[in-house]
Amino acid sequence: MKIAGIDISKWQGDLNFTKVREEGFDFTIIRAGSGTVPDPMFETNYTRAKKAGMNIGAYWYTYAQNTSQAEAEAELCNKILKEKRFELPIYFDIEDSSVLGLGSDTATAIVHAFCKRMESYKYFAGVYSSLSMFGSRLNDSELQRYAHWVACWSTSCNYPYPDSFGMWQYGGETNLIRSNQVAGKTVDQNYMLVDYPAMIKAKGLNGHTDSKFDVNRDGAVNSKDIIAEMKAIAAGKTDSQFDLNGDGKVNSKDAVSIMKNISASVQYEEQSAPSVSDKQDYTEYTVVSGDTLSGIAAKFNTTYQKIAEYNGLENPNLIFSGQTLKIPK
Repeated sequence: MKIAGIDISKWQGDLNFTKVREEGFDFTIIRAGSGTVPDPMFETNYTRAKKAGMNIGAYWYTYAQNTSQAEAEAELCNKILKEKRFELPIYFDIEDSSVLGLGSDTATAIVHAFCKRMESYKYFAGVYSSLSMFGSRLNDSELQRYAHWVACWSTSCNYPYPDSFGMWQYGGETNLIRSNQVAGKTVDQNYMLVDYPAMIKAKGLNGHTDSKFDVNRDGAVNSKDIIAEMKAIAAGKTDSQFDLNGDGKVNSKDAVSIMKNISASVQYEEQSAPSVSDKQDYTEYTVVSGDTLSGIAAKFNTTYQKIAEYNGLENPNLIFSGQTLKIPK
């Protein structure tokens, strides 16, 4: 299968998603953020794409220099995506030279750190990079558990691992397959090669309900499904719809399975709840030669992530002498 779609960020500005659909594009992958900064157009793009009836995925552009920073980026990504639904994977965009230049072992560990953290929050995780970078800057054979989105601006793509190759970015500013214009703007274009929406919905990931536990088919899994299951047990029903644990019987164990699913969802929400920090007061600090953001954070008993987010630094590794930073208290 080849389903056409686009990927976008703040750089596309005000995009008409109705026209995007009319031009034959079914899905969009929206940048949620980069480094420690949310994409300022994410909420608008998500809302408009949903209204236009598009399937949606998201990606996070990384500047992480180690696994701890990658996990922090995943935490922020989850904070932004929470309580939304996505039909496509959540991708970790690893293409920046500051990350790939760390060596294949470190870069691969960074991918694992982000993707595993996102998986712990019940997302379908994937990784994005170019065909050449997958082959030369990452230990790609170790990343095959994740959905792969491969950038290869050509008329074909010979990515060597077909089982994980579900998304092909075939063009951007350069496009050898069709015009690089979508709804009047230069936009990256992609083919979806596997049915991610069906896969993700079936697994109950990315904000979607695990349909197996939605006994009363109202689109949610809650106490009403426990009641519906108990009624089925009392009525002596044997339909497979009510045999939730697959043991060939319909009994109280199936009601317990629903309870466990609800409990797991509650634990997930509690675990992923964002912390609230006081950003009303700050101290100004002038960067001197030799400073790093993590070193400055240590001086003020805070984290480099908080400083970067407070100052809108997309790349926390790029600060310069004489720059004034606001340090949140």
